[in-house]
Amino acid sequence: MSHMIIKAKQKINRMVLSLAALMGLLIVAACGYYRYDVLLKRTNDDFGSRSTRIGNDILNSIETLREDIDFLSRAPFIFTIAQSGSEPAFDGSQDAEGIGHLQKMLSAFAETRPMYRQIRYISLAGNGQERVRVEYRDHQVVVVDHEQLGTVGDQDYFRETVKLHNGEVYLSRMDFDQIASMPVLHAATPIFTESGKLAGIMVIDMRIGEILNRIGQSLPPHVQAFVADSQGRYIVRPDQQGSLGFRFGKRDSFMQDFPDLAPGAVTHHSLQKTGSRHGKVYISMHRLDLDPGLPERFLLLSYVIPKPAVLWELAVYSGLPILVMALIVGFADMLFQLWLSRIFVPLENITKAAQAMATGGRDIQLPHVGLGPVSTLTHAFRHMLEKIQERENDYIDSNKALEERMRAAELQLAANVVENTSEGILIVDHETRIIAVNPAFVQITGYTAQEAIGQKPSLLRSNHHDADFYRRMWQELLSTGHWQGELWNRRKGGEAYLEWLSINVIPGSKDQPDRYVGIFNDITELRSKDERNHYLAFHDPLTGLPNRSLLQDRLRHAVSMAERSGTRLAVMFIDLNRFKAINDTLGHDMGDQLLQQIAQRFKALLRHSDTVARMGGDEFVVLLEQQTLPEDCIDRANTLINALAEPIEVRGVAMRVGISIGIAVFPEDGATDFELMKHADAAMYAAKAEGVSAYRFFSRR
Repeated sequence: MSHMIIKAKQKINRMVLSLAALMGLLIVAACGYYRYDVLLKRTNDDFGSRSTRIGNDILNSIETLREDIDFLSRAPFIFTIAQSGSEPAFDGSQDAEGIGHLQKMLSAFAETRPMYRQIRYISLAGNGQERVRVEYRDHQVVVVDHEQLGTVGDQDYFRETVKLHNGEVYLSRMDFDQIASMPVLHAATPIFTESGKLAGIMVIDMRIGEILNRIGQSLPPHVQAFVADSQGRYIVRPDQQGSLGFRFGKRDSFMQDFPDLAPGAVTHHSLQKTGSRHGKVYISMHRLDLDPGLPERFLLLSYVIPKPAVLWELAVYSGLPILVMALIVGFADMLFQLWLSRIFVPLENITKAAQAMATGGRDIQLPHVGLGPVSTLTHAFRHMLEKIQERENDYIDSNKALEERMRAAELQLAANVVENTSEGILIVDHETRIIAVNPAFVQITGYTAQEAIGQKPSLLRSNHHDADFYRRMWQELLSTGHWQGELWNRRKGGEAYLEWLSINVIPGSKDQPDRYVGIFNDITELRSKDERNHYLAFHDPLTGLPNRSLLQDRLRHAVSMAERSGTRLAVMFIDLNRFKAINDTLGHDMGDQLLQQIAQRFKALLRHSDTVARMGGDEFVVLLEQQTLPEDCIDRANTLINALAEPIEVRGVAMRVGISIGIAVFPEDGATDFELMKHADAAMYAAKAEGVSAYRFFSRR
């Protein structure tokens, strides 16, 4: 009987142990599956974040490109060249003068946009003849000589752009610039004359490769990055020779490498397993639509990981937790077997002590027993507990030392960043006194660190802002913990400068401000360039008078005001007599100085509410607002004619220049700005036909 009982107990023990082992295997398998799912999700999130960030950079660059080409297409000098005719001229004519002004404007603009490879104005005539081209060469802006300009009539972007309406922008597919050895994106928009006739196109070539190549930067060695266009052609591949390979006649494509995928159906990134020409892989794809109006124009950003690499990373990522779990399960099986055997009561106490040790307990009382195996096991557990305690103490000490070293390294890194950054930095304490500055602060303000520390930030105040400005700044800073904006300050030498300042609050105890950190850039020169570009866009660079664009804006506004108020206004179109002869005999320099003096005489004789503008060459236009009687126009015309009847002296040479004036009155001679300008021009030619200085009103007969 006792023998049967022993056998039954052994059988039960084996069954219980088998079930325990099976449960252990299931736990290990579940842990492995969980780790696998976590690994894939982490990898998917990482690639999705990368793709989204790079995609946003590309879209932001393209939006800036659209805004820039729209701005340049409205330049007054482009309008002047478009109006001058279809055949290019490079002599001393009005067309050449307009080209010279446009070259200067595009050069100044290109200085602020180093990412643009070329900026061009292309005429519709001559199979797409380039009229003006500025480009980056050897890190500087170069105006290309007219003898080196070519034709682009066979290019896709030319043929597609001439089909567009005014204000529309064409974006090309990715192209390759052979000279600069880089991928470029062409943006183009049509240019129309005042009568609505297509005259040419404006083109900007942007270097897009620098942004696209970021997709492959800082990747693990087993991850490959690809960029393909909507046709499957590779723009970026891990092997640089494969990038833009279609330009060399290569036929490799995304669809050939990954036949199971349909790039046109991709709308978001997701890590999935698929087949390729080199076996099973995991791929994350992100579709980037470049133009909302052209859904077929997109890029496909992809990251590819070979399946063996994923399995190896899973083993590294999950192996240690699974091994630990297996050890815990095995140890629990051993304890369970000892508990079932119930060999000795002290052995049960030792088992309980071991379980307490596994859960982190250290204050354990092991049983005191005599000699024998149990006593040996008890001493072994006690010795193991002591060693564990020693190891834990060593680990705590090592961890503290490591944390201190990491904290010191982080502080050193932060100090290096502050010392070497190009932005000025100052740190202010809770009493608003400067306690630290960096070298960039010294370079921008002119104050040394010794002169600034201990002072208040008002040391830099320029008195450009009133007390209410600073009150609102501090109110926002204390309520939100942050403030940023433009601020005028003054250098040590007294020079005022404009800075972009960002201030952040570092809280102390009880959420009270402990430190204030200010970071700023000197943007004075950048602001000056913006203001200069804006001035050049709306003023004649020779005389400083309003140009055609500004005159048209003012004339449209004046017509609108006159319609609402029921008042009248007049447009006087003025052309100089004998100016071409002076220009040809005495030179363009003398002619330019003569135009400047004539402009000053016109301005001195007109009211503050009137506008005098130079249309180009020797043509001027005067806008007389709030006119009620034709007699007012006659008096003003006679005044201008008499003023130029007096000789004008330039470099000791006295010159006489007469003028012919054509007058159109609103609303009798035209209801729109275009009609008034057209009729005033016609009246001027009628006055000029008489051969003397004279004025004529517009007549429909």
